[in-house]
Amino acid sequence: MNKRHEKIKILLDKIGKFKNGVDIGCDDGIDLEILNKYGKCIGTDIVSKNHFIHDDITNSKLNDNSYDFVYTNLVLPHIIKIDSAIKEISRITRSGGHILIIVFADCLGHRIFRTKFKKSITPYHQSRGPPYPIFRLYTKKDLKIIFESNGFKTIEIGNFEYNLKHHIGKRYYYIGEKK
Repeated sequence: MNKRHEKIKILLDKIGKFKNGVDIGCDDGIDLEILNKYGKCIGTDIVSKNHFIHDDITNSKLNDNSYDFVYTNLVLPHIIKIDSAIKEISRITRSGGHILIIVFADCLGHRIFRTKFKKSITPYHQSRGPPYPIFRLYTKKDLKIIFESNGFKTIEIGNFEYNLKHHIGKRYYYIGEKK
């Protein structure tokens, strides 16, 4: 188990088991390995790969109230129509279901990176498909306001830290429950 999965496992232990989950923006599906230990979880991505579902979270084809667990890892910072994405996450999450959202924190490291790289495209993202706008930064207060105004009760907001040499800046996680 890698360091990121160890951290994700700690957060999933707080949520517990689920029946039906979705990893939005799953990329190559690397997190599905750990997610599927807690329940059945499918992967979606705007760039269709492998056996994942091709889906755009700003206008999702997923059914209403169909998931009791929704997960995104560093997807929201790349979304231009953030309001649409949050509404879709709320729409597909069942009442009583949980969300685990990981985002870039609004911190000096990310601000310097964003300023230095004006095109806001990393070589990693260029190799993965269409250019993704990078990146929207969030405070803990932003996360609380965004999700509570879209039908979620905040369970916990915290730092999502694991040591990787190539990552700069902090990340936050948000755990919420659909009302």
